[in-house]
Amino acid sequence: MKSETINKILPIFLFSIFLFVVQISAQKKWDAGGGDSLWSNPLNWEGDAVPVLTDDVLLDNSIVSGDYTVVLPSGSSSVSVNSIRISPAPPSFIKLIIPVSNTAIPALTVNGPPGILLEGGAVFINSSGGSPGAAVAVSDSLRIINGARYVHNSSNAHAALVSRLSKAPGTEEGVFEFNVPGAASYTVSIAGRTYGNLELSAAAAGGSKSYLSNGATAMQTNGNLKIGSGVNYSLDFSGTVTVYGDLTILGNFNLSSGSNNNIVKVYKELELLGTVTETGSGNPVIELAGNTVQELAVSGSITNNVVLRLNNLSGCISTTPISLPFKLELIKGKLITSSTNLLTLQANCIVQVDSTNANAFIDGPLRKLGLSNINHFLFPVGKGNSQRWLAVKEFSGDITAEYHRINPQTISSAVDTTLDHISSLECWSLLPESNATGKIELSFDHINSGGVTNLASLRVARLINGVWADAGNLGSTGSAGAAGSVFSANCNLSPAQTNFFSLSSTEAFQNPLPLEPVLFNIRRLTGHYEFLWQIDKSVEAEHFFIEKSFDAVEFSTWKELNAAPDKYSYSLLVKRGSGLARFFRLRIKDKSGAVSYSRVVPLPSHNGRNDQPLNKITYAPVSGQPTLVIHSEYNCSVELVIANLLGQVMRKQPVSLRKGLQHISLPMNGLRTGYYGVFGLSSCFQINPIIFFKP
Repeated sequence: MKSETINKILPIFLFSIFLFVVQISAQKKWDAGGGDSLWSNPLNWEGDAVPVLTDDVLLDNSIVSGDYTVVLPSGSSSVSVNSIRISPAPPSFIKLIIPVSNTAIPALTVNGPPGILLEGGAVFINSSGGSPGAAVAVSDSLRIINGARYVHNSSNAHAALVSRLSKAPGTEEGVFEFNVPGAASYTVSIAGRTYGNLELSAAAAGGSKSYLSNGATAMQTNGNLKIGSGVNYSLDFSGTVTVYGDLTILGNFNLSSGSNNNIVKVYKELELLGTVTETGSGNPVIELAGNTVQELAVSGSITNNVVLRLNNLSGCISTTPISLPFKLELIKGKLITSSTNLLTLQANCIVQVDSTNANAFIDGPLRKLGLSNINHFLFPVGKGNSQRWLAVKEFSGDITAEYHRINPQTISSAVDTTLDHISSLECWSLLPESNATGKIELSFDHINSGGVTNLASLRVARLINGVWADAGNLGSTGSAGAAGSVFSANCNLSPAQTNFFSLSSTEAFQNPLPLEPVLFNIRRLTGHYEFLWQIDKSVEAEHFFIEKSFDAVEFSTWKELNAAPDKYSYSLLVKRGSGLARFFRLRIKDKSGAVSYSRVVPLPSHNGRNDQPLNKITYAPVSGQPTLVIHSEYNCSVELVIANLLGQVMRKQPVSLRKGLQHISLPMNGLRTGYYGVFGLSSCFQINPIIFFKP
C-alpha cells in the first residue's frame, strides 16, 4: 500500500521540481513590442509578461537593435527579479533607469546570482525619489564591467550597494558615479571599499556639489578617481586612499578637514585643473607611488599644508609648471622638469630628502622663492640616474638651480691661472631673480665626479666673463675617495646671466676631474679607420650620431647607431674614402631626450703624428687680450682660424710652432665681445678646437 502511494506521488513531485527549475531558469528579454520604454508594460517583454521574482532579465540587442532605455515604474511600485544582465552590442548603449518619481524603498530587489551585471555600453541610473534607505537591494553582487556605468543620481543610501561591488578582473574601469541632486552635502562611503573608476559629479546639483567621506579603513580604486568640475570633496579620513589609475581633479579636493595626516597614493597620472588643499590641522600627503613613469599635469593649485611625495623609482615627468606651498618629499625616483614646466617651491616650502640617496632628485631646474639669509638650503638636483645636489648659504631672494651632466669646458675652456683644471663631467647653474650674495656648496661623488683625491686642493670654480675662476674652498664635508661637498667664498650673482659653477683643482695631479663621460677616438688601420667610443655607466644612451666637419665648427650627421642595453664600449670600422672629413665628434641622445657631445677628434694623419692639443686660453691682466697656450711635440707650421659660434671665419693667422710650451696672442682687434672658437689647420695635422670669451 505504501509502495503504491509513493508511486503515485513521485511523478507529481518530480513534475513539480521540473516546473520549479523551469521557473528559476526563466529568462526575460526586452522586445519593445509595447512601443514605449516602460518596464511595467508587458508588451515590451518577450512572451508579453512582465518579469517576476524568479526571472533572469536580459537587456541586449538580440531582438531590439541600437540604443534604448528601460524605465522602472513610478510611485510606490517595487520590482523584484532573480538577476539583471545588460549586454549591449557595441557600439550601442542600453540604459536602465529608476525614475525620481519612484518612491519605493527598495525600488529594485535582485535576489539571486549573478546579481546585477553591467557589460560595456550598459548604464544603470538610480534617480530614486524614495527615502530613507536604499533604492537598490542586491543579494549577490553588482558587477560593472569596463565600459559600463552605474550612476547614483539620488540622495538615498548607497553603502549596502557599494559593499556588493565586484572586484573581479575586468571591472577595473567600470564606473561608479555619484551625481547627486540638491544643495545639501552628501556622504560617499569609502571606508574599506574597492571601486573600479570612481567619479564625483556636480551636474545634477546645478554645477556645485559638496561630497564628504570619513572613516579609518583604507580604500582603493582599481581604476581612476575623478573629482568633477564644481565638486567640493572633503576627507575626514585616517585611512590610506589608493588610486591605481589616474587622479583627475577638476574641482576642489580637501585632503584633510580634520587632524589626520592621511595619504592619497596615485599610481598613474595626476591631473589637477582645480585645487588641492587641507583645512584642518593635519599634513596630508599626495604620494606618487607608481611602478612606471608618471605624468604630473598641474594647471590648478596646491594650497596650505599639503605634502607632495615622490616614491616611484621609475620617476615622474612634469608636463606643466608646479608650485608647492608646504613640503616636497623625495623618497625614490626623479621628477623631470624643464624651464617651461618649472617646479617652484614657495617661500614656506621645505624639501625633505636624503642627500646620500642617488635615486631621489629633480632632473631639471628647481626654483626656490623667498630665501631670507637662510643658513643652508639644499637643491636636490641631478641628471640621468644620479643625484648631484647643490646648496646655497646666506642667500636671500628667489633663485633657480639646475645640474648639468655636460662638459663645462664646452661652455668655456678658459681657466684662470689660479686653477690647474676643472671638471669635464658636470656643472651647476644658478639664476637669481635679483642681485644676490652668498656661498655655494657643491657635492661630489668621487668617481662619478671624475675622482676626488685631495680635499685641500679641491675648489669651487665659477664662470666669470668667460673664464673659470677660483671661487674658493672655505670648507668641505665627507672624504676624498668617497662622497662629500666643498663650499665657496661669497659669490655675487647677477640675474642678467646664468651663473655656472663646477668642481676644480689647484693641483695637476690631484682631483683628476677632467674624466670624460664619453671617450671618443679614431684609430688609423691599414685600409680602414676604426671609430671607438666608451660611455660612462651614468649615461643612459639611446642613440649615437657620428658627426663630421671640415672646419671643426659646422657639423653634420654622418653615421647613426642605436645603443645597446648594458653596453658601454663601441667600435665602427670604416673604409678609407667613405665620405670622410677632417674632424669628427660623437653626439649622444639619452633616454630622456637630452643630448651631449664628445670632444672633437681629428682624423689621424698619414704621417702618424699626434694632433696638437690647445691647452688653455689665458687673459692679459690689463688689456684682457686672450692668449693661446699650446704645447707642441715638434716644430711645425699651422694656420690658426678664429670663428664665431655661427661658424663664420673672423680671423686667420699663420703661426710657426716650436717644440715645447709657447704663448700665442690671438688677433682680436675689431671683434665684438662674445664667445669664439679657435682651431688650427695644416697640410699634415689638425689642432683641436677650443671655445673662449672675448671681453
